[in-house]
Amino acid sequence: MDKETELIKNLILVKYKSIRQFAETIKVPHTTIHTALNKGIGGTAVETVIKMCNGLGISIDDLVNEQFSNILTPELQKLVNNAKHLSPEQLQKLNEFIDSIKKD
Repeated sequence: MDKETELIKNLILVKYKSIRQFAETIKVPHTTIHTALNKGIGGTAVETVIKMCNGLGISIDDLVNEQFSNILTPELQKLVNNAKHLSPEQLQKLNEFIDSIKKD
């Protein structure tokens, strides 16, 4: 998977509960999103890539210039994926714990 496609996929999984939810939000068929992520966004229609970037809050320039390539370390990705399965109360406790161990 190329870097741009990997970045888009990771951002989708961080910002949305699922690829389907992302697709519904940006009004693109989920099958189109799945195909783009599986085959690479290089062959995806420009209009679709623009909608994907807009839905993720990034620009095409950011994507091309890999401005977000270091945003999701494996550790951060694991933390976010685990947090998706927590209740609001558990998320609050997790945030309080993280606040208590942060180095200022």
